Amino acid sequence: MADVLLVFVREDRVFGDGLRQSLETSGLNVVRCENEFDHNNPAPCILILWSAVSTRSGTLREIAAHAQRDGRLVSARLDNCEAPPSLTRTPPFDLT
Repeated sequence: MADVLLVFVREDRVFGDGLRQSLETSGLNVVRCENEFDHNNPAPCILILWSAVSTRSGTLREIAAHAQRDGRLVSARLDNCEAPPSLTRTPPFDLT
């Protein structure tokens, strides 16, 4: 079972893949959400990477809303974007 489900848009793949490698090096089992989100995925943490591009993604917002309802949402900012306020009860981690 995955410890972290990592979700990001295609345009942020270089950063996302690097983060995935770093998390795996620290001992976490990380699965990347590729095309479709499995609402039954049991990962205890769903890490959403917000960027200027991803904040406009309806799919990413839908996944974040689901994760928030389940209490599994962790958000991180890749640039100076504003993560959607309704989807960030706590401030996103700043990875800029």
